Amino acid sequence: ESEALESFNKALVLKKNIPEALTSRCLLFERQGDRQKAGLDYRKAIQINSAYLPAFNNLGALLMDGENYREAIKLFSEALAVKQDYYYALLNRGLSLYKLGDCTGATADLSRALELNNKLEMAYYHRALCARKARNLPAALADLDAILALNPAAALALFERGKAMYYISDYSGAVQEFARAAELKPEDPVYLYWLSLALYKAGNYDGALGMASRAAAVKPDSYQLRGLMGDIYAALKDKENAAAQY
Repeated sequence: ESEALESFNKALVLKKNIPEALTSRCLLFERQGDRQKAGLDYRKAIQINSAYLPAFNNLGALLMDGENYREAIKLFSEALAVKQDYYYALLNRGLSLYKLGDCTGATADLSRALELNNKLEMAYYHRALCARKARNLPAALADLDAILALNPAAALALFERGKAMYYISDYSGAVQEFARAAELKPEDPVYLYWLSLALYKAGNYDGALGMASRAAAVKPDSYQLRGLMGDIYAALKDKENAAAQY
């Protein structure tokens, strides 16, 4: 990396208006954890060539990583003014809008990005989250199914399908989806917690206790999990263990 950085510095000394070299040097700065230098170089690259989209891409991603979503949105909007069908900018502006709670704007951008590239798992996923918030379960499930068609091992899509089922009180359906997600990520305490919760709601208290115990082995300090285990023990008429959890 030091040799690469030196070569980029030499190129910039010889010819300062090379946005490609600036952008490449930014990537090195990012790998070294120097976000400030990376951001400055990205901005220099954009000043030199306001149509150089890789600089917009990377600076926008850097801003998103720093949770500076409003600035990222401005940047992606500038990139879209250069190239209207730039699906990367549409995707990331949509993700930024979602983070700011604007599901209407997010859905519009994510839908347009998917029209241009129908293999964007993150676009399907966040559009599904927006649909679920709007209580449009069919749309949410359709997007999650699209992810699974692209990637059958997408545990997060299975997990969100489980939550969608849970929120309409289809606890048996939720159990199936959470169980599939937990098979893919057997040590994830969140997946195990939700599987336990669905089993509890479905009346399978022994199964719920087993999943909750697995989750507790991974995350023993979870008050939410202890509360669930207390409820499960109470359902099993085990007052002593229930009291110990509460």
